[in-house]
Amino acid sequence: MKAVGVIPARLASTRFPSKLLHIIAGKPLLHWVVESSLKATSLSSVIVATDSEEIKNSLKKFPVNIVMTDSNLSSGSDRVWAAVKNSLEDIIVNIQGDEALLEPGHIDLAVKTLLNKTLTNNLAVSTLACNLPRGEENNLNAVKVICDHKDRAIYFSRYPVPYSRAIRKKDDVSLQHIGLYAYTRDALKLFCSKPPVSLEQSESLEQLRLIYWGVPIYVKKIEQQLIGVDSIEDAKKVEAMLLKKEN
Repeated sequence: MKAVGVIPARLASTRFPSKLLHIIAGKPLLHWVVESSLKATSLSSVIVATDSEEIKNSLKKFPVNIVMTDSNLSSGSDRVWAAVKNSLEDIIVNIQGDEALLEPGHIDLAVKTLLNKTLTNNLAVSTLACNLPRGEENNLNAVKVICDHKDRAIYFSRYPVPYSRAIRKKDDVSLQHIGLYAYTRDALKLFCSKPPVSLEQSESLEQLRLIYWGVPIYVKKIEQQLIGVDSIEDAKKVEAMLLKKEN
């Protein structure tokens, strides 16, 4: 099966304007993600789906395909679908442009996980998660996910889930979701054919549309903690981690 990586790269950001071009450890945030994506062995090609000429011009040195998309698309996944709906790839990987710590192996793991599931189900999605750091339970930018016994997502939330009156234990079932999705073509097409549902609008989490329509999301846990950049404070944390890694 053929897999393509798509990075939705909308320039405007409510919480952090122009964050994808924000310089982190010497280069724009988006460039870290593009470089990792190009090294993923599971991807036949990488597309950046953007609404910005500024972003397009910043990527001239990279061997990626640039697809200009409508600024008014309602979600990152809709932007991904707009870029690939006329292509033939079996698996489409939605790679969030603010995950600077993402490694090529993480992308390959998501693709491998999905390939193992598509043997029996052409309507499936895979994603990644890591341990939720202590102190992040009430951070609305740290998305939590809980899973069933088959590692399928039960629910995603910006709030602490599941609710517990007891003190949080070491083996807490809540994980921190990582912004990476590998879709079968049928699953992404279904997602984009349905209007936003109240569940996703309440949490401001598009993946809840898939949960609502019964599409299984398989969650693969990794040991490394990844931090998406949603604020200047996040950018500083990620920059320190990248500089430490490079040194």
